[in-house]
Amino acid sequence: MQNADRLQAFFSGNDSSGLAESTFDTGQATAQGQVDPASVVQLSADTAGVAASVDTGLPGPAPVALPAAAGVSLSDRIARLQSAGTALPPAQMSCAATSLSLAPAAGGFVDVVLSAPCDRNADLTVRHGAMELSYRTDGQGSLEVTIPALSPDAVVEVEFPGRDPLIANVSVPEAEGLDRVVLLSRGTLPVSLSVARAGTSGGEIRHFGDVTVPGARLAQVLTVPRGSAPQTRVEAAVTQDDCGRWVHGQTIHVVAGGQAARDFSLAMPGCDAIGDLVALPLRWEPPAATLADAAP
Repeated sequence: MQNADRLQAFFSGNDSSGLAESTFDTGQATAQGQVDPASVVQLSADTAGVAASVDTGLPGPAPVALPAAAGVSLSDRIARLQSAGTALPPAQMSCAATSLSLAPAAGGFVDVVLSAPCDRNADLTVRHGAMELSYRTDGQGSLEVTIPALSPDAVVEVEFPGRDPLIANVSVPEAEGLDRVVLLSRGTLPVSLSVARAGTSGGEIRHFGDVTVPGARLAQVLTVPRGSAPQTRVEAAVTQDDCGRWVHGQTIHVVAGGQAARDFSLAMPGCDAIGDLVALPLRWEPPAATLADAAP
């Protein structure tokens, strides 16, 4: 056992017995008993592993049991690791649960329900035909909104920036008997829909889109029974930001079962007319009709 103890001390670096100074006949020793530097092979940092593989012909050291963590069993440590941090952050959650569902709503509208747990408080676009609306998911990655159906067979897309859209469709039979005009705008563009109700069956103007989204795509929608055609116009207020400029926008006309998007331009008067309104009449005509630009 003395030889084994000396070998163990040699490889552990604690040899004081003189064994470290002994030379072995490796065929590379010099006449003076020193090793030729050219024959030295550099060992890795894990010299203990190398030493363990050397066959000296001597009995090896007895195995030594390492002490366990004081007061904590292995099973307790595993249980603690399993119980810690069970709720993964959104970046590590599976996004396979993202889903889009549609349902018909009263008045020819569509209920849009989005579940996107990996897209919390995220901006997105809801697209239906030529209408695009900006929205934002809540802190759970959910969105529930109602939008107008522009056709009885409504196809709706929901798209996050840089990603392929989610697509769903739903049948909305009630939309068959309705006409609609949609005014599209971006951000704070000072335009609005106006309808003359006297002597008509004019409907309610509803607003869609989230104004808190930067550069939000918004819509104002007037829905009326088919064929009623109330007097409707686009109004633009003259403000410090747009006086003396052109204001551009787009309307969508859903009339007699057809649908068409039409661009318009309004030439705003000079800044001495701040506070005035510029109006553009809208014609309830089949989609083949065109909408002329208006000037003050």
